[in-house]
Order: sequence, then structure tokens, then C-alpha cells
Amino acid sequence: MKKFLISILAISLVAASLMTGCSDTDNRDVQNPGGNEDAANITVPEVILAENDSIVVMNVGGKDISKALLRYCLSNIKLSNPEMSDEELSNTAIDVIKQYVAIDLMAEMADVEFTDAVEDYYNQAIALSIQQTNAQEGNSYEKALEELFMTDSVYRYATKNSLLTEVLFTEYATEGGKKYTPVTDSEILDIAKKDYVRVKHVLIKTDEIQDREELDKAKALAEDIRDRATNGENFEELVKTFSADSMDVEKGYYFTTGRMVPEFETASFMISVGNVAMVESTYGYHIIKKYEMLDEHILGDATLRSEIESAVYSKKFVDEIKATQEALECTINDNYQSAVAEILAAVPASDAQ
Repeated sequence: MKKFLISILAISLVAASLMTGCSDTDNRDVQNPGGNEDAANITVPEVILAENDSIVVMNVGGKDISKALLRYCLSNIKLSNPEMSDEELSNTAIDVIKQYVAIDLMAEMADVEFTDAVEDYYNQAIALSIQQTNAQEGNSYEKALEELFMTDSVYRYATKNSLLTEVLFTEYATEGGKKYTPVTDSEILDIAKKDYVRVKHVLIKTDEIQDREELDKAKALAEDIRDRATNGENFEELVKTFSADSMDVEKGYYFTTGRMVPEFETASFMISVGNVAMVESTYGYHIIKKYEMLDEHILGDATLRSEIESAVYSKKFVDEIKATQEALECTINDNYQSAVAEILAAVPASDAQ
């Protein structure tokens, strides 16, 4: 039951956008967000207000926060972190709520609003979520929301806030945006030399070998190549002669964390420039040599440059969110602590394990 609502909400999750620098909100298929041919004809029902939507438990940055939003944040944090104390859960929930408000305020200060296309996309995503959840046998929109500790109002707010985050990010990462500043060559080189490595490797593939004798031969060959490389034999020639990988022999690989198989990545970051290591992965044996990174490679590689530019934009954006979040004043109402106790007591213990 949760899956469909989560998948609809995922239309606006910004995490992937920040990691990849992709934010193409205006170009999304706004007429058909759910893959439904009738999406454009769907109308959005009125908001279903619940009692908790009208109960204010705190004020963050001048914005009243409902018990319903606190319940959603607090309950899901407890489900993910059952080891946390009630005080830790409460503080974490406040931080999450501050992030929501920070996005709202940053958009207001930058005078950023949804385009008609994004507004249509949002409306149709909400309408499809309601329609398709209600169409599931034995399920309903209200029931699915309750399983997520949400109200209709909170679901719409969280979805809109995440979409607003994507739209706001384009103001940082798109030329002509209100918060856009070009990334300099110096910034690109600083990030590359801090967070990236450059290696070349010989790959001896074993992933399709079943015979034990052949596997032993592959390992022996890999060890021989490692020894020859360690003893100073021309590594590029070893790559050309033995490697099953299509790597650019002159340039090698430039990459940051999360791009390569773990064994390859770990060895590449651990060894020093000029050193050789051998590791085994699901692909086979990798004989890796680390190289000094060259400015001309970094600045001349359009793909690498774009990747690093995205990381710079993302960092600037996240840093401003954090700064805005930390500066927000939070006023706790008298009913806050009792609301926290009530919410946490209602989270099933079996789900919080």
C-alpha cells in the first residue's frame, strides 16, 4: 500500500538531483507524470483536512508548524532510528522541519515560483496518486496516507516542497539563474584534486570462467603482471598487451567515490601515486597503478568537467540551505512536548525495530 504513494512522492526527491546535478524540471513530461494517457484530464480534489492539520505546535522562521507535519517527521525518523532517545528524535524532527521551512524561505527571498508547467505536473501527480491508490483493491488514499503517518495536507506540502527544491536548484546551476555564478577552472581543479583519483589498470577477466584450472591461470597471470609493474616495466604496454578493459591508455580513469566497484575504488584511493596494487572484484583481477592528475585532462574532459561543476553547484546550494536552516528561530508552543509524547507512543514498537 505504501509503495504507490512513495513512488509518486519520489518524483520530487532532490537527493539524486543534487548528486548528479540534474534538474530538468521544466522539461519533464508535465502532461503525463504517471504514465497515464488520461492524466491531462484529471482534476485535483480539494484538500482533505484532518484535525492535526489545524493544531499548531511550533513556529519556525515565522511559519506555523502543524502537529500533522511534526507527526509525519517524528514517526518516520523513529522508524528509521529506533535506537534514538525521545529527545534526539525530537531534535532531529525539528531539524527536518527547519529544512522544509528553509526551502520555502529561500524560494521567497529569490522570488522563485513554479512555472505553469511545473504547477500542472504537481497537480496531476497528486491527482494520479489519489485516483490510482483508491483504485487498488482493499486500499484507499486515506489508508495509505495513515500508514505513512501523513495527512493529505502534509503529503501535498512535502511533494510541493521537494519540487520547489528542484526548481530552486536550477537557479544555482543554470546559466541566467538568479543565484547562478559560473564555476571557475580553479574550483574545478580544487574539487578534482581533493575528491578524485587517477588510475590505470590491467583487467584480467574471470567473471565468465568456470573451470578451476583456468581461474588459477588467470590469477597467476595477474600476479605476474603485478610483479612486472611493481618492478618498473612500462605499465601502458602491459595495459595494451593484457587488459580486457577499454580504458583510454593515455589518460586512464579519473573518478570519485561511488563510481567503481568497491574493491577497485578502495585500492585506488589507498595507494600513493606511482604505486601498484592488485585486487579481485566480480569482474576479475585488477592490477592498478595510480597516477598524478593533470590539469589539462581535467579541464579538457567535458564529461568530467560537467560532473565536477554539478558537485560545486550542489555544494553551494546545500551550504545555503544549511546556513538558512541554522539561522531560523524556533518557538516551541506549550502543547509541543505532549504532542511529541503522543506521537511517539503511537508508533508501533514492532515497526520501530
